[in-house]
Amino acid sequence: MSCTFYKWESGFISGNYYCIKQEKTVDSNTYYKYCRDYSYSDCPIYKHQESSGGCFITTVVCDILGKKDNDKTLEILRNFRNNILQKDTHYYDLLKLYDNMGPKIADAILHDSDNLKLSTFLFNEVIKPISRQIEDKNYSRAINNYELMMLSLINYYGFKHEYNNALASDYNYQENEFKPNLSGHGRRKLKPQEG
Repeated sequence: MSCTFYKWESGFISGNYYCIKQEKTVDSNTYYKYCRDYSYSDCPIYKHQESSGGCFITTVVCDILGKKDNDKTLEILRNFRNNILQKDTHYYDLLKLYDNMGPKIADAILHDSDNLKLSTFLFNEVIKPISRQIEDKNYSRAINNYELMMLSLINYYGFKHEYNNALASDYNYQENEFKPNLSGHGRRKLKPQEG
């Protein structure tokens, strides 16, 4: 699995390796040394991240199941995030919620003693059907089912209090801090502590 902070930015003729956390391109040496596989945990940029290792729900499920980072289902969901959700203001709250709760849920799945069984169920019964709905351009159904999966996992892992706090505080984003093109990766942007 590649680092969840990594993104390929397509250009007219070629493209660039891009670090979402740094908000800038990275050279090919950095990409090959850190970004593209499990050695990203050694990356000094990655080590300073917040929350659960940067994983998000679909990635951690695919990781547990041993699926490749370029798995068709993952690619469909990423493209949907990048080309639909990030470009429509109607979906910004969903992206904020995902950035806030995604790391907690992913971390809980990762450390669940029955994570293989749970991941198999989530992938076959929830994530794959959602990707088919996206392929069929049934976006509202796909979004509703993804939200339902998140809310079910929030309840299952006992994160209702954190969820309610997130809703009450605009998902812990400061005013004008939300950047849609960087959102939906399962990381929280926390408000600074007062005092």
